[in-house]
Amino acid sequence: MTLVKFILLCAEVFLLVLFLFPIILDVLNFGNIAGGIACAIMLIVTIFSKQFLSLVISLWQTPLGRVFVIFVSAIIAAGVVLAVVLSALMIKAQRNKPEGDTAVIALGCKVKGNRPSRMLRYRLDKAYEYLSENEDAVCIVSGGQGDDELISEAECMYSYLVRKGIESKRIVKEDKATSTEENLKLSKKIIDEKSLPKSISIVTDGFHQYRASYIAKKCGFKQVYALCSYTKWQYIPSYWVREWAAILNEWLK
Repeated sequence: MTLVKFILLCAEVFLLVLFLFPIILDVLNFGNIAGGIACAIMLIVTIFSKQFLSLVISLWQTPLGRVFVIFVSAIIAAGVVLAVVLSALMIKAQRNKPEGDTAVIALGCKVKGNRPSRMLRYRLDKAYEYLSENEDAVCIVSGGQGDDELISEAECMYSYLVRKGIESKRIVKEDKATSTEENLKLSKKIIDEKSLPKSISIVTDGFHQYRASYIAKKCGFKQVYALCSYTKWQYIPSYWVREWAAILNEWLK
């Protein structure tokens, strides 16, 4: 086995584990599945690289086989370019830090019992950090109640921030939303009704910031900034890949 092949195998196995590990913690989404399949295919190709190369050469010998090879290669190349473009947009959105006073919109996430899930807690900690540094800022906590939740995400978020010391009058509950689009549409209505600042800072995970800001601008917000919460590195690959699909879906609406 060559050194290059060994390094490739190690990298592919590591990525495969990263995509599959969150499943143990009850995180199963498109990112896990797509990433796992892609890594498995790369592993097979690397392990059987000689056989794979022979197959490609054999296909190239016939007109139909040549068309097939070119078509598959073009699809792979287009996918790689698209992934790079989407990732660049996602990274750029994360760096769009607030300028001046803004209204804060904290996007909801899973509630476990009466308490926020780990991901939601990280979002709330980021909102708390901004609200503590900007004492005039008002925060809209947005999230409805799922079938498996005892209370609405907004109620849970409100209670958490109040317990940490944020004045209740600075927190507005939006407890009807069931999606990112509804989070922002309903929050826009509250901002208009209460004459809050038109510039907003969205509190969510970094991988979600681009899509959230894209939807916010569709809802009528002109100035949209990012307050990125902490995301454990083990979860980033699966959520990152899932977000590619979610962004494409949003573009096609």
